[in-house]
Amino acid sequence: MELARHTPAPWHMMETEPGIDAEMDVFVTTPRYAGGKGLIARVMHADDALLIKAAPDLLEALQIIMAEVDKSERNPKWETARAAIAKATKE
Repeated sequence: MELARHTPAPWHMMETEPGIDAEMDVFVTTPRYAGGKGLIARVMHADDALLIKAAPDLLEALQIIMAEVDKSERNPKWETARAAIAKATKE
């Protein structure tokens, strides 16, 4: 399984500050960033923020599942999963 190259989870979400033309921010809390927060995404809808916040966990879960699947097995479900992992990791 390839190691993730994205900003490490956990990711958090909160309403944007007044005056910003977006509804939610998704951010990571780490000492690496000034102010302790690194912006991951700014979105117009809270539902989008929920999906973005869950993305690292979803990717990891799918990679764990796919590590158990025989690589030679050709099934449309597995191909869809492999394509999603490749899309998220640029494989």
